[in-house]
Amino acid sequence: MGSPESEKGRGENERQHEVGLSPFLIAKYEVTQGEWRRLTANSRAPFDGDNFPARGISWIDCQTFCEKTRLNLPTEAQWEYACRAGSDGPYAGDLDEVAWRKGNTGRMVRPVGQKKPNSFGLFDMQGNATEWCVDQFDDNFYSRAESAGPDPLCRSGSEDRVNKGGCAFQDELRCRSAYRGRDGPSDTDSDLGFRAVFNLR
Repeated sequence: MGSPESEKGRGENERQHEVGLSPFLIAKYEVTQGEWRRLTANSRAPFDGDNFPARGISWIDCQTFCEKTRLNLPTEAQWEYACRAGSDGPYAGDLDEVAWRKGNTGRMVRPVGQKKPNSFGLFDMQGNATEWCVDQFDDNFYSRAESAGPDPLCRSGSEDRVNKGGCAFQDELRCRSAYRGRDGPSDTDSDLGFRAVFNLR
């Protein structure tokens, strides 16, 4: 996880380090607006079409979805592993081929799965909708000893939650695999979406 000091746009909280993970499954696509409405009956979020990523979704609202489906939000470590898909650069492939972002969308989200997948077969890990993680946000978490164990999960620090991947409204630097975004758990910014995981442990 994290980024080398030479990476363009690198934040000071992106210390590069190794992480151990237990087996998990992660969704091929971001949760769509059709899935969101069917499973939550929540119509407060923007609606572009059933196959567009659900967005304008708070971290708190994600918990309702997860309870109904018996799924989870990914940890930051799970998300970054899935996003990188074995790559070690800022992006998991040519960014224009894998990501809808500010430079190629006209600042509009697009239906899921329209760009190329990463080498794990996952679509839109970078760009389109920003994706929530379960972790609380702490600038210094990855400098502390507890982050070095298997399946790290930050349960302290600020009340903000981590989000990753950038979105259709943001530039390429926020789409970097290592970028660490943050928002309050009740925030419903129009770029905020998510994908689900199933933990096999």
